Amino acid sequence: MSPIPPGLLNEAVARLWHLAAWVLAGVVVMAALSGCGSREASSSSRAQEEYRKGLALQEQGILPQAFEAYTAALRLDPRLAEAYAGRAYVYYRVGNLAAALAELERAMKLDPDLALAHNYRGLIFAETQDYQSAIISYTRAIQLDPALKDAYHNRARAYLATQDLDAAIQDVSSVIELAPQSPVHYLERAQLYILADDSTRAIADLEHILALTQDETFTIPAKQLLSLVR
Repeated sequence: MSPIPPGLLNEAVARLWHLAAWVLAGVVVMAALSGCGSREASSSSRAQEEYRKGLALQEQGILPQAFEAYTAALRLDPRLAEAYAGRAYVYYRVGNLAAALAELERAMKLDPDLALAHNYRGLIFAETQDYQSAIISYTRAIQLDPALKDAYHNRARAYLATQDLDAAIQDVSSVIELAPQSPVHYLERAQLYILADDSTRAIADLEHILALTQDETFTIPAKQLLSLVR
């Protein structure tokens, strides 16, 4: 989530807020089965490689190539639930929510406990402003993977949309616990503190940003916000 520009702080109140096979001599059937198992293992490994490639491309925002990599992974391993979830995310990003939901249904049929799929489903609910369903999906993702930062982050946005600032602050705090060296999350929490009229905690987060980094992407808005709340 991009930091809220100070000048849009009031507007933010209303809008804001992933054996080697061996053969016994003379046993022809076992040899065939072992060879098949070896090919399956090789395909699965290559599918994982394609999936990781897609994930890296997705993180870079190169979505068409990410989709191609996820599709290549599924050709190699049609039961790779994560790749369906990856394709769902791409569909979500381009606004095709029906296709995104269809891909997530495939992913969750293969792996009902795939945290990433629940997280992405939450995004789709949020996109349609069904924030309560989004919160339920994000919460399930967190239950399945308590280290999934994006799920806390996305749930914070949904809580903000329902004007539950305390819950939003708690979720951003959870993200900070998982990534304590990331200034963007301190900036986000500071903005939430400001919205909650808690200038003391906002100032502490903003000053922490200045001690944590010299990157002007974060220091400039931190200084601007400090000038408003001091």
